[in-house]
Amino acid sequence: RGGSNRARGGSNRARGSNHGRGGSNSGRSNKSHSRPPFKSRDRLKSYSQIKAAKRKYEEEHDKSIKKIKGESSDEEVKFSSDSETEEGPLDSHQLLMQTFTDIKHSAIDSDHDESDECEDSDDSEDPDGSYLSNDYADLETVSKYENNGDSDEQSNDESHMEQQSDESEEDLDDDDLLEKEEGSKLESEEDHNSDDDTDTDDIQTTKFKKNHHKNEQKSSIPSLQEEEEEEDVPEDNDPFCSHFERCLSDKTADALKDPGNWKQRCYNNWTGLPIIKHSYPSIPTTNNISDTRPKPRRKMLSLNQDVQQQPTIAPPLKQPDLENFDINTLFIKKIIQKNVSDKLTHFQKQMLSLVSNYSDVFYPESTYDKWDEVTSVYCIHVANHILKTRARIMKNNAKLNKAMTSNTELDMAHFQDQGYARAKVLFLLPSRHSAYRVVNSLIEVLQLKGNRDDKNKTRFEEEFGPGEEQTGARQRSKRDKAPDFIATFTGDTGDDFKIGLTLNKRSMRLYSGFYGSDIILASPLGLRRSTGIEGDEDVDTGFLTSIEILIMDQADMFQMQNWDHVQSVFDSVNGAIRTVAEIKTDVGRVRSWMVDGHARHYRQTILSSSVFTNEQNTLFASTLNFAGRVQLFQSSLEGVMSQVLVSAELVLLRAPGLNDQEARLLYFTKELMPQHIASKKAYTLLYIPSYYDYLSINQYLSRERDIDFSSINEYMTTKMSHVAVARSDFFKGQSKLLLYTERFHFYKRPTIKGIRHIIFYHLPTYPHFFTEMCNMMLASKQNSGASRQQKLMRPSITVVFQDSDVTQLSATLGTDNMKELLQSKKRVHICTITGR
Repeated sequence: RGGSNRARGGSNRARGSNHGRGGSNSGRSNKSHSRPPFKSRDRLKSYSQIKAAKRKYEEEHDKSIKKIKGESSDEEVKFSSDSETEEGPLDSHQLLMQTFTDIKHSAIDSDHDESDECEDSDDSEDPDGSYLSNDYADLETVSKYENNGDSDEQSNDESHMEQQSDESEEDLDDDDLLEKEEGSKLESEEDHNSDDDTDTDDIQTTKFKKNHHKNEQKSSIPSLQEEEEEEDVPEDNDPFCSHFERCLSDKTADALKDPGNWKQRCYNNWTGLPIIKHSYPSIPTTNNISDTRPKPRRKMLSLNQDVQQQPTIAPPLKQPDLENFDINTLFIKKIIQKNVSDKLTHFQKQMLSLVSNYSDVFYPESTYDKWDEVTSVYCIHVANHILKTRARIMKNNAKLNKAMTSNTELDMAHFQDQGYARAKVLFLLPSRHSAYRVVNSLIEVLQLKGNRDDKNKTRFEEEFGPGEEQTGARQRSKRDKAPDFIATFTGDTGDDFKIGLTLNKRSMRLYSGFYGSDIILASPLGLRRSTGIEGDEDVDTGFLTSIEILIMDQADMFQMQNWDHVQSVFDSVNGAIRTVAEIKTDVGRVRSWMVDGHARHYRQTILSSSVFTNEQNTLFASTLNFAGRVQLFQSSLEGVMSQVLVSAELVLLRAPGLNDQEARLLYFTKELMPQHIASKKAYTLLYIPSYYDYLSINQYLSRERDIDFSSINEYMTTKMSHVAVARSDFFKGQSKLLLYTERFHFYKRPTIKGIRHIIFYHLPTYPHFFTEMCNMMLASKQNSGASRQQKLMRPSITVVFQDSDVTQLSATLGTDNMKELLQSKKRVHICTITGR
């Protein structure tokens, strides 16, 4: 295993750029954390020999399954003569058992020093990166047959495996015994079974322990942990089961793509929430979805047996009773309930009710004062989903193991519980501090403090923690800034990161490789760098193929970064696998709807933002989850004009076209700018939200040379000396026009002095930016040395709009004023802002 681990580490180092912090971490060996698959690892020459034995077993196992299905053929390749006895071919267990025994005895006399070379990487996955399924279950079966009484082989295994079974408590060492779920803590472990053993290896690690006290009858008696897993398995009426364990037909999947099959209903009676618009598919349910879950107490599941169950697609939303709220109605696991049930606010109870049925949710009012509440809801839902997925796989593993020991025939179609890759949840986050908040929220939800690897915890704090953020020059730079700016730029604001983590009910592991992670936290930029650019040969999106929950938090900040990265990542999620090598799980247990290419119809997309934008709305409307889409919005907005403190003339200019940037630019250059230059208005600031529009206008003004201008854009945030010169020239009147981009204002929020006139080439993304810019025109911020002609001119605010700018007009002017404006046929509207 040492050899295969080193090879694996090297390959991950080579692919470090593809897997970011998760992948690069995988290539390092640490002898103090090395851990063999079983204690007497010096008796094995190589773990790869075990894998070879497993492959032989799997080949024979696949053939036996085909025979059950009646699909076996005389042309199938037979096992070689070395796997046969005088009585005929060995069965699957005998074959694997014989190979394992030969390997063990052939290595007894090997040098003990070889074991020192077996070093494990920080990623504790099995060498091929496989999730779990039969890889470890089959080897665990071998240990049941290996009861020859060799006491030297009775070693402490890599415990914390919830799938261990068929042993009583008195047969387990302290380090092997799983504590009960209800309130007991993990026992302190010895050198090789420390922090790393509490991670996802409790799923992937194989138990090689011999117990000569066991007998055949014990295999039929469930152990304590088996009973615990039985209780943890999701119930039949759980939305988890009704959503992910039923197979969508091709006909229904095609119908979902037709906008004509979608209808809407609205709810306006949810206390404390805005209007809820529920978009849902209206499709007949007959033969649309089949239930792939095994029926209880059924020993034999025939392929010809009809197990179809007709569900209701996108059922109506159920409003929770806030006063007598019962969290059990949301099917939240008990280990989570006891940690959060008494802490939920009314807002969180309603949001949790919306996301728990796996419909897509768009919440565009997640302002900075709600971030913690919204993040907590996400993390409760995500932790609940990961633990349910884990419980289902554990239960199926136990059934498969039991069936193999009793030679019971099973239909493998009823054990399809995985995807192509292990990762089930993707968080797209704008900054490292956002990822820091998510990880801490998950720890709080599961009460995992003290159950993390100290080394990885220290590294995480160094790379994602706040550090010295609250001291020094950075803290002084926030003085007198708006509260939303302080909240946005608290902590590490780096936007190039990615990190994988694994989760179980007792522990969390950070920096796991993407193919071995339950949850991936990444920025759009960091993830796109990891996957590669479309069209490149080394594009790797395999770990995104099986995402079941996609959460885009603080999506408005993505528009201040690069929305193209968001669109690219969004298109990559649940894409088709390119090669068989991308399949990192047991192919026989991949969900049939994933094989059919319907993963995007099952994925839940949750999007939160502090503002509503057309880009976000378009992205959300493109999701095709058969559970429906839920969008929260205010039916009527008051606007922000009442917050403008300066007295000025407001001019609204309608440009032709609908969301036509070329028509807007043509109107600006041919009509607006010539009139403005003719008016000889100096001290004018031109506010431009889009950097591409900024480049076009800058090029036009440089070519025409009709007016002296300066410019400030977001790429000058590291060249503040250039910004200082531009501001100084503008304040002194040497530059009559200042080009100013929205993203620079977002990242710096300076106060530009000397403004007497403002032109909004496009209304701001954030409505409060409108008032911030207008209030810079106050007399206290003017240049008292300006010419008398300029002082006599009344301050003006000019807005260029198109009829498609409904969202920005409503947020700025108010819904009623927006409707009146768009219904009018006039192209120019002039009014007065009195200020305060």
